[in-house]
Amino acid sequence: MPRRAAVAGAVLLALLAGCGPASAERRPVAVIDARQGPGDVLVLDVASCHGNPSAQVAESPTDVRVAVHSTVDPDAEAACADSLRVQLRAPLGARRLLDTATGKAVAVTGPGATMSP
Repeated sequence: MPRRAAVAGAVLLALLAGCGPASAERRPVAVIDARQGPGDVLVLDVASCHGNPSAQVAESPTDVRVAVHSTVDPDAEAACADSLRVQLRAPLGARRLLDTATGKAVAVTGPGATMSP
């Protein structure tokens, strides 16, 4: 009987440990760097570390607005950054790339890139 109680107590502690607040949360993150990929693809480096980033893109004749969300762990290394590819409907060309997390234009480098902030 005491062994059964000890096992039940260990299981209860394990379950309770998983019920605490999560240290990482999904939120908007800034675009650190952007470069032209193949075709109509942009490659973005963002301020998260192994956070599985995803992007929403809104294109207009003058701007491409990108909103990136990722899981951010406050204990992650600051030197780490995630990358993701964003498929545009049309080449970036002379349009500005705007980061909705910061509200700022982002310079795009690489072949075919013609726009800087």
